[in-house]
Amino acid sequence: MCVTGADSKWWLLVVVAIHACGGATRREPPEALDAGSDVIGEDGVADVGEVDDGTSADVEIPKLDFGAIGKPVLVANRFQFTEGPVWDPAQQALFFTDIDGDKLYRFTEPDAFEVVLASSGVANGLAIDPSGHLLVAGFGARNVWRARGLEAEVLADSYRGMKLNSPDDLVARSDGTIYFTDPTYGIDGTNGPAGKGELGFMGVFRVAPDGALFLEDASRNDPNGVSLSPDERSLFVSYTSTSEVTAFDVAADGSLGGKRMFASGLSIPDGMTVDRGGNVYVAVLTGVAVLAPSGALLGTIAVPQWASNCAFGGVDQRTLFITARNIVGANKAGALYRIDHMPVAGIPGQP
Repeated sequence: MCVTGADSKWWLLVVVAIHACGGATRREPPEALDAGSDVIGEDGVADVGEVDDGTSADVEIPKLDFGAIGKPVLVANRFQFTEGPVWDPAQQALFFTDIDGDKLYRFTEPDAFEVVLASSGVANGLAIDPSGHLLVAGFGARNVWRARGLEAEVLADSYRGMKLNSPDDLVARSDGTIYFTDPTYGIDGTNGPAGKGELGFMGVFRVAPDGALFLEDASRNDPNGVSLSPDERSLFVSYTSTSEVTAFDVAADGSLGGKRMFASGLSIPDGMTVDRGGNVYVAVLTGVAVLAPSGALLGTIAVPQWASNCAFGGVDQRTLFITARNIVGANKAGALYRIDHMPVAGIPGQP
């Protein structure tokens, strides 16, 4: 969608805010982790790589209990329904959305908040593409778009002539492939006024680097959060209504296959992120559940409010940012929390 005339004013604001503090930085494909990296294996055991005597060895230490790493610190709670956190390494800033407030924010440490888009089309999930552009799941606008120069480039808004439901969350692969979920929360009256659904299903979609749109999974199970493994060989999707996280195999062309259960019994699983060790962090009713690469639960980080999403950030990628809100009462008090000095670092540019 090319923006001209009166509509260009707000786009100028968001473009300046998003790009003025740093140019686009291309994200390279994931590399193998160094031998000394603090990686947690499938059994939750750390591989410390090189030991003091100069030899290489795998040293088993007790499994990390993520439920005991400390309480999240409240950064601010003056919002309504916070979601979609993603750290932009080029700007050293966190972007996130306020769904009910229809705003897109930028947070710069230690305590600066800026509204970079005051009418966002009820934006939800955010991601950074390999060239450093911001990707947006248009929850209310029912599309997926990218901020590129002075244009809002719509990447997807319909499938086979039928309008998308309400894109919720998204993630980008290092080659530019984009995956997004499309439940009906934005049109079924759950959030905002009800709309008319056209698809008849809820999808997990793929946008290829050439712009082609593919349906990778169709269900009625509320696909929600989505994230890639560090090697980009697996895609994780939370299905909220069935309390599950599913894993897909990712082929070289980006297509998905091998759908399988990764974890079950989670309480209202929502947005998610991964760390460099392949652990999966899933926002749930009571906090953030941390799953080992095997799917085993490594503990739940307790959050005082209903967690909606999470993302790593900070200079060293060891700060976990968590969005959350109240679940009862008129005051949702949408909030942003943080936990510094996480035991395993996140992946730059990934939500």
